[in-house]
Amino acid sequence: MRNLVLRGWNRFFVSLQKLAKAMLIPLMVMPFIILLNTLGEHISFFSTVGSYTTIYLPVIFAVGVAVGLSDDKNGYVAVGAVAFYVIGMNSLSALQSSIPLGTFQGVVAGICATAIYNRAKNVSMPVWFTFLSGYRFTLLLTIVASVFVNLLTWPLFEYFDILGIKVGEVVLSHRSLGAFVYGTGNRLLLPFGLHHLLNNFVFTQLGEFHGIRGELNRFLNGDTTAGYITGGMFPVAIFGLPAAALAMFLCTDKNKRKKVAAFSLTVAANSIITGITEPIEYMFIFASPFLYFLHMILTGISHFLMSYFDVRVVYSFASGLLDYTVASDLGENPRFIIYIGLMLFFVYFSVFYFSIKLLKVKIFYPFEAEVEKKDKLSAAKDADKKSRNYILAEKYIQAVGGADNISELFSCATRLRLSVRDMSLVDDEAILMRGALGVSKMGGNYLQIVIGIGVDAIFKEMNEIWLSEKGK
Repeated sequence: MRNLVLRGWNRFFVSLQKLAKAMLIPLMVMPFIILLNTLGEHISFFSTVGSYTTIYLPVIFAVGVAVGLSDDKNGYVAVGAVAFYVIGMNSLSALQSSIPLGTFQGVVAGICATAIYNRAKNVSMPVWFTFLSGYRFTLLLTIVASVFVNLLTWPLFEYFDILGIKVGEVVLSHRSLGAFVYGTGNRLLLPFGLHHLLNNFVFTQLGEFHGIRGELNRFLNGDTTAGYITGGMFPVAIFGLPAAALAMFLCTDKNKRKKVAAFSLTVAANSIITGITEPIEYMFIFASPFLYFLHMILTGISHFLMSYFDVRVVYSFASGLLDYTVASDLGENPRFIIYIGLMLFFVYFSVFYFSIKLLKVKIFYPFEAEVEKKDKLSAAKDADKKSRNYILAEKYIQAVGGADNISELFSCATRLRLSVRDMSLVDDEAILMRGALGVSKMGGNYLQIVIGIGVDAIFKEMNEIWLSEKGK
């Protein structure tokens, strides 16, 4: 019984990971919506385009989630997701006009369309029904299922909508505390790769304004109560974590600083400019969970202070200078981002510097070990970028027990995410020697390998190798 429950939890956890990763696709649209609204401050045409774009967010989420979850990213699954949402939601509207059409319904449409597609795409029909075989059969099933599934589950949509409104009312009545909880919870979920699920709920479902749901959507449509709980990541990404990176660099032995200088500068600059903080966070999350706990609390405090000082600003995908430059024109009191950020720079540097010294934390151990052992892969001067990524991919596959040991393989902005059949075959040290920043094992069979910004190229090679091995 225990093994059955554990296997069920592993499957559920991996499914959540895949959903969180799929959420990244539609969330990539958000920065452009903010950009359109910023341009709309000067040219009304762009504001109108931005407002109309938010109306179609559920469809964008349906397509993004379906493509992200599907086995082969075929266009049929995208068409199926749109059909599932449009037909199903119109069926609901015909019976219950008060049901809101939000991104949650889009996510459900994407999940259902993908589930049908993945299971029915290889179905063969009798000769006289050959036209309906394969991909066409998936569309037929999706259209039929969209009506019945939506009618059966409409109470779920209604309750989820009420949940978003009620939570929004609580957050509004305790604004600064809500901001603290959101900031802390966001970083708490990061190691598990589930923070995008929280972001999606807050951005697209939290609160209500003239029928519009979500902190980001309400902010862009003129709700003056929106935008007070999500801006705390700006001071953290632009000032706080770069200060932590500086402290970690200065705590490194002087004779080893040259080896880690370029790496430290790269991750700090990436956090400042793009707002992608994971490379810095994974530098210390495995070396010292205590430091990460402090980071969680400081992130919550940043959100609290931003709300307390009435800073009203939103971010869509990341919270660096790029987002700040665009979003600050739409917000209120954006100058406090600099004031709070400068304070956080001093606090982060002090906390990290003295904590690392007192606890004797070896932050750059994996990176230093890789250099000291003079890994042949890193030393190959004649290998071009593509062959290097291919060799890295092969090494990572070997380190996790071979292609046969991998049952699921996907990635996000900075991490490889895998489900393995036998965790005992995974060699943590070999993974770190390939240059990974850290290894995280969860749920018995779930594995995350933190690589950094270059993960996409490695994942592409790994996926091709893995699929070719599966096909043999």
